[in-house]
Amino acid sequence: MFDYVKPVSLLFLIIVVSGATGGCLAANRGRNVLFWSVFSAFFPPLLLAIYVAKPLGHEAKKCES
Repeated sequence: MFDYVKPVSLLFLIIVVSGATGGCLAANRGRNVLFWSVFSAFFPPLLLAIYVAKPLGHEAKKCES
């Protein structure tokens, strides 16, 4: 039927996938899911910021010496 992907469809797909991924990452780290879903949908590079962020409520382990 279609020999190519329409640019609008591709843009919509990128927005939906990055928004869903941002929401899942935020939920796993205890962050605000709605905020990060919307924010990462329009700024996909911010997915890296959520991925690197430490979970809320967890303290860093200190080495015993």
